Amino acid sequence: MKRSILFILLAFTYSYTFAQKNITGTVIDSTKQTVIGALVKITSPLDTISTSTNIDGIFSFRNIKSSNFTISVNGLGYRSFSKSYQFDNSQNTIRLENITLKTQTNMLDMVVVDGTPTITYKTDTMEYRADAYNMKENATVEDLVKKMEGMEVDKDGTLTVQGEQIKRARINGKDYFGGDVEAALKDLPSDIVDKIQIIDDYGDEARRTGVKDGDPQRVLNIVTKSNKRVGNRGRFEVGAGSDNRYQLTANANRFNGNQQLGIRSSLNNTVTGIANTNGDLGGGNQGGNNRNNGGGNNRGQGGSGGNQGGNSGSAGTRQAGRFGLNYNDDLSSKLKLESSYNYNGSNTKSTSESLSDEIFKDKDTGTIEHLYSDRKGDNKNKSYTHALSAKLEYEIDSANWLIVSPTLNLRRNTSNSITNLKQSGIFRQDQVNQNANIGKTPNYGLTLNYGHRFNKKGTVASVQLSANNSENTSDRDANNRRLYLSNDENESLLKDSLLHRAIANRNLTENYRGSLTFSHPLTSKSRLEFNGQVNYRGYDNSQITQVIDEFGYANTVDSLSKIFNYSFTESRLSLNYKYTQTKYNFALGLSGVPNALKGYSESRGNSTHRNSFNIIPIARFEYKWSRQKRFSINYTGNPTEPTFDQIQDVPDVSNPQNVIIGNPDLKAAFRHSIQANFNNYISQTKLNYYAGFNATFNENQVIRNVILKRDEYNGRKMETHFMNANKGNYNYRGNYGISKRFGDNKYNLSYNGTAGYGKTLSMNNNSENIGKTWNLNQRLNLQIDPNDWLEVNPNIRYSFNQGNFSLDTISNSRIHNWTLSLSSKVYFQKTFYLTYDLNKNFIEGINANVTSNPFIINASLTKEFLKKKAGAVSLKAYDLLNQNNFINRQITDNAIIDTKSNALSRYFILTFTWTPQKWTGGKKSSGNFQRRGDGSYMGG
Repeated sequence: MKRSILFILLAFTYSYTFAQKNITGTVIDSTKQTVIGALVKITSPLDTISTSTNIDGIFSFRNIKSSNFTISVNGLGYRSFSKSYQFDNSQNTIRLENITLKTQTNMLDMVVVDGTPTITYKTDTMEYRADAYNMKENATVEDLVKKMEGMEVDKDGTLTVQGEQIKRARINGKDYFGGDVEAALKDLPSDIVDKIQIIDDYGDEARRTGVKDGDPQRVLNIVTKSNKRVGNRGRFEVGAGSDNRYQLTANANRFNGNQQLGIRSSLNNTVTGIANTNGDLGGGNQGGNNRNNGGGNNRGQGGSGGNQGGNSGSAGTRQAGRFGLNYNDDLSSKLKLESSYNYNGSNTKSTSESLSDEIFKDKDTGTIEHLYSDRKGDNKNKSYTHALSAKLEYEIDSANWLIVSPTLNLRRNTSNSITNLKQSGIFRQDQVNQNANIGKTPNYGLTLNYGHRFNKKGTVASVQLSANNSENTSDRDANNRRLYLSNDENESLLKDSLLHRAIANRNLTENYRGSLTFSHPLTSKSRLEFNGQVNYRGYDNSQITQVIDEFGYANTVDSLSKIFNYSFTESRLSLNYKYTQTKYNFALGLSGVPNALKGYSESRGNSTHRNSFNIIPIARFEYKWSRQKRFSINYTGNPTEPTFDQIQDVPDVSNPQNVIIGNPDLKAAFRHSIQANFNNYISQTKLNYYAGFNATFNENQVIRNVILKRDEYNGRKMETHFMNANKGNYNYRGNYGISKRFGDNKYNLSYNGTAGYGKTLSMNNNSENIGKTWNLNQRLNLQIDPNDWLEVNPNIRYSFNQGNFSLDTISNSRIHNWTLSLSSKVYFQKTFYLTYDLNKNFIEGINANVTSNPFIINASLTKEFLKKKAGAVSLKAYDLLNQNNFINRQITDNAIIDTKSNALSRYFILTFTWTPQKWTGGKKSSGNFQRRGDGSYMGG
């Protein structure tokens, strides 16, 4: 009897000890988003326990005594869920299928409470839920993103998110027409979009291995709805207007799961440089020291100034045509293809007039001298480009992959310009310059990436090899006439000089890169990562100069011709420790970066060789309070080699008044960058705010030294030299924003801005010139969408730009610009509406005789017809008051340059648009398809 009782007790103890169960599960919503903070209760005959889901939507129960139990789930904004389960006693750990909650809107005092967050933050990804925004019928993706917090779209289709420009666009994880952002925004309707993702992309190698290297590229990824995974859409437009304006467009897209096929074509005659109406004065914080190639006719590129409309100041008329093909497909379960071809051609004509005041200081006497220039130019430019790209991903087996990415680009351009220049002050001289240029650039490249996953779970290695060659050739015919005049009231002619030259340039660039990446898990939460790479960039440059005499005979001038070859080899060995927790992750390590700069001048018979070695930290940290709140900070460091014009030692006399002399002893510059970001979205109140900060420090920055010299007629000419600077070159930039949605998403009030400060060092006549620049851009915007017949979007912008230079306060500049804007869409009927944009600028700091505070009015009247409003006729009017005057101010380290360009910007155009489309969910009408995080379909 005792034995029986003991046996029963042991059996009971065994069943109690070993039959207890651990239960886990995940709660998601109908959009496949995990639900955070949902209340989960388990009820059984033996116990009742409650818990809540974590930031990943996961819940767990331990030591559940019964095999029969009921799970009930309640979440704010969702319908209640309840289900009973029964399992065998042999199962000790139970993983439940995902529990899906259906959205429920509850009216509380006339306020709709929706529990699904509009914005979520994942690793390297911001994600916006598209159905949270009120959109009109036939709206595009561009209309959708304009309503999303922190996003702005300029008139030219440039998309910026939280102050950073988006460089590439994808549809369901696949590049769209080679990553064309403007095409993706304008081509697709908003009602097929499920999510908009903004991704920090570190490349294919990082995507596969998880090892991040260098700076990421910001990418727009459009995730379409599963129930509209199959569809066809076309857009055909024809238009004609005043001043011989015309517009032809024919686009078509086919989507079938992971298969994407698209055709884009257009032909138009438009005005270039139409004011963006965003009020920005633009400007870089470098104060002019970032000039391309450091001098010549490119001086002033990168100054801190700006213009009234926020455009580049380059205006005129342009005939443009384009044609593109896009084909993406999963050819099999193992083979994926992305491919695109794009052709762009243009014929641009423009005129411009600029006034400049350049300041020079005599180092010995301290005397300040001015050079005033009045330049008028006529320019014609024709160009065309063919671009072909592809990416083939081959999943060899479960442990191996291969990615092959070829590219091919061909570009050809011709240009003709006539410039009349009048210079006074330090010297008195008139110039008439005629230049004709023919150039072509073939560019081709190939990238191979092979990776292997080892048997030990999580260990991965990858090898990537890439090669890219580019050859730029140009032939320039320069016919320059100079009138040397006495610098007095009589302005008597001292000399009439005519110089005719033919200049042949050839620049061959070869880029080769090899990298090895290895990642090994130390524990379930930590990894050891290694990356080793070698980057080689070789430059083969030649410039042959011929002087053409009065009889048309050409003679090569050896002293003006140059052949200079150089290479830059950068190696990098990186080892870091990565730790990942639920709420935070970080990576710490070190990189050794040796590099070598070698060059040889065949013209002079001398060589240069410079070595450097940098040890830089690897530091990345991210903390996530939830999927709506995060903070991250990251450090990167990269070397940059000098350009050809900066390093070659044969004088470039393309512009006789500014001779450029390179320095073969230049060292490579090194840039240190620290970036931090904070984001928070409070879903209950629909309040979103963010802040970002970026600091950049430059070692061995290449700067220029402009020296003023006398010529044979006691006039003056400039020489531009180059040197390295180890101090005084840094930039700070912050961006921030806050927005609040209310009234059932009918209203959105937002405020955002950027602030920047930069310090630069340049040389003027061998004297230091320290520049300090401030940039401030602010925007207050209100989106009003109260009903079906009205959309109103007023906003106020303010921008401030100031540049101070130690050389002389005369060169300092301060510009204020207030812009008041109002855009609206008014429906008189469901198919008949008016849209308009009003923009008024108030500018201080630019000379009143070149600016007039323009008031820009654009409007269109549209009538829709046919089934599903597929057809539309629109009458569009641009710049009704004809006030768009295209003023651009540039501030350099020793000059102020104001430029006015031609603008026939007032015109009218009548267009007819036909947009047929049809979308379905495919064979599975439920639309319940398995998808990856980027929106691509699994097995589809």
